[in-house]
Amino acid sequence: MNSPTISRRGWFALALLYALVVLYASTVVNIMGVRPAGFDLVEGWRRFMSVRYIEHGSDQRADWTANLLMIMPLGFMLTGWLWPRERLFWRGPAALLALAIAIFYVLAVKFAQLWFPRTVTINYIVAQSLGACAGVLLYALGYARLSASARNLRAGGRAALIIALSITSLVAFAFTLVPFDLVLSGQDFAERLARLPQVLLGIPGSGRSAQVRLVLLGGALGLTMPMGALFEAWRPGRGGAAITFIAVLAMTALIVPSLFIISTNPALITIPIHAVGFIIGAHGLRWLGRQHIALRRPAVARLGWLAILPYLALVLVSNGLASSDWQTLAAAQAVRLDPHRLLPLWTFYNISKAQATLSITTHAVMYAPIGMIIWAIAGDGRVWRWLAALLGLLLAALVEFARYLRPGLVPDINIPVIAAFAAGFGAWAAQFLWRVLDGMAHERQYRARHMLDRSS
Repeated sequence: MNSPTISRRGWFALALLYALVVLYASTVVNIMGVRPAGFDLVEGWRRFMSVRYIEHGSDQRADWTANLLMIMPLGFMLTGWLWPRERLFWRGPAALLALAIAIFYVLAVKFAQLWFPRTVTINYIVAQSLGACAGVLLYALGYARLSASARNLRAGGRAALIIALSITSLVAFAFTLVPFDLVLSGQDFAERLARLPQVLLGIPGSGRSAQVRLVLLGGALGLTMPMGALFEAWRPGRGGAAITFIAVLAMTALIVPSLFIISTNPALITIPIHAVGFIIGAHGLRWLGRQHIALRRPAVARLGWLAILPYLALVLVSNGLASSDWQTLAAAQAVRLDPHRLLPLWTFYNISKAQATLSITTHAVMYAPIGMIIWAIAGDGRVWRWLAALLGLLLAALVEFARYLRPGLVPDINIPVIAAFAAGFGAWAAQFLWRVLDGMAHERQYRARHMLDRSS
């Protein structure tokens, strides 16, 4: 996706920023905090050359996969930076150079990790090198399609909607497979097979509060709504029975890959829930497609104003803040928090990959509506996206401070940053969706005029 969307300078800036974040997360973020070892470079090199391969069990597979996925974006960005626009002959060397830079970076980070209490093994070097290779190949082999998709996204209309919904559906599908700890051995398969009856007949969220179960239900519905909308955009006009049949069939197929993921719990009860989300997505897009979208803008603005109080109430309930049980600031300060929690990303490092992914996704979905509400009220414009990001940051900071004053809850300094990005993205996504629906309305009008002209 070179230049039509992101310039080479832009790719370089993204790659540099991402590399710095990975370096920070790979060294400073650890159980012991910032406590570099005291040996010199010579001793460090000796230790680095003695790094060995370690036989890991299936319990370490999620970490191995996470290391692979972590470097994929860097390989992709570096290739975008070096990819020549016109000279086809230089594309192969550019891809090889991007791969060399990415692998050199992996080795440099692993070398730096020796000064921190982090595990350095051949296993993770191989995983990250494979991730770099995958990122480079993804850009190099998909460049033409990515460029065409970028042009279609800018053009708007049904083609842009299908691309956007395809990306969203793919992300949703990948979310069901987190943490990607695949069943690879006979022992893994036997253990998974023994647990499947209990897993399939289980009820997600059992033992949790009613508030948490309600949030989980909403998440299960929302997860498959883009898939239903994609089906409607791809095959419009199907009857209700056909959509229901496809929904049940697709959601049954969706659960099959997760049967081979060790840490997932694919309960059968999720099939009808996901199917309902699919059906809602399909019929929702059909309803939107029938609207005279340009005439609905005042109604959308009014809806934005009306959504503010219910949205704030939902945020309070979701965070466990709808309670009369509070403590004073002095009492909260008397409860000593782990000072490491003040390090950015530290809390995500010290929980499982699945928990970290769920937390990030949940909070992103929670605060993205801020941007949508701001867009609904104020309309298009970069200034409104920045305002949405600022409001997301402020609201999340207030919520985390309130969690600090709520007995039994622990604040997380990472959430305001996630909220800012999510709110800004929400404003952009609302603007994009409106532009696409408006383009589809113009397409319908053009087809109607064309058919009228032909009939006359």
